Amino acid sequence: MNVFPSDGGPVYSVQPMDRTQNEFLAEPSWGAPAEPSPIEQTWTQKVVRMARGRVQIEGGYSYLRGPNGFGSQHAVPDMLLRMGLSDRLELRLGWPGVVFNDGGSTNTLDPTIGVVYDLWGQDGYRPLTAVHVALPVSMEGNPFALNSFQPLTEVMYSWQVSPWAAVTGRTGFALFDVFGDDYTQIQQSLSYDVVLTDRVGAFVSWEMLADIGSQDDTSQHMLGGGLSYLLSDRWAISWRSAFGVNEAAPDFLNDIRLAYRF
Repeated sequence: MNVFPSDGGPVYSVQPMDRTQNEFLAEPSWGAPAEPSPIEQTWTQKVVRMARGRVQIEGGYSYLRGPNGFGSQHAVPDMLLRMGLSDRLELRLGWPGVVFNDGGSTNTLDPTIGVVYDLWGQDGYRPLTAVHVALPVSMEGNPFALNSFQPLTEVMYSWQVSPWAAVTGRTGFALFDVFGDDYTQIQQSLSYDVVLTDRVGAFVSWEMLADIGSQDDTSQHMLGGGLSYLLSDRWAISWRSAFGVNEAAPDFLNDIRLAYRF
């Protein structure tokens, strides 16, 4: 059975969400006189990607307590490098890092490479939408940290419901081979993100994993939430906790992430 991952990636935005997509795309590249833009991503990977020429690096720490108190894991540094290649295309290089298990054993996870491509902006009820494809350089060990990448394909979408709030989701699938257990994992998440002040944000989220064709053909559901703080236009930090709501899900998950934009 695959343990429930921490939710994907970029730290939460605490900037007003009333800028249009075109304004974001027009942002000057690194090396231009203008200052880099504030970090504008939600915990569940808000669709707006890095502007061309921008670079963002992220990392964090994750703690997970297994179902019914069975075992725990710590994962660091879960690095993610994001680079804007064009007005629509973003390159992502990830390394989930090292997982420390109960009993002193460790697993070193493999780096991955992926791209995000913007499909279209929000138009009425049609959400801002992008597609994300990621592949491992190699695949070994415990697939714990999904903050960066696993071999997956997903659609990311977001509805801005007010200048200060958005509903964001991801729907995707990943292919796993864990000690001879080959299966397809369906991944779904939804979050409601709200800006509280010019520097503080909050969010609530629901996440689901369903292992199709696995020896343990189960689904896992978690509910969570967290806060974020914009330290400066370049630095942001986010914290999140989540709790399992069915027997197969881990009891508890805690994340803290830091992001810096060049």
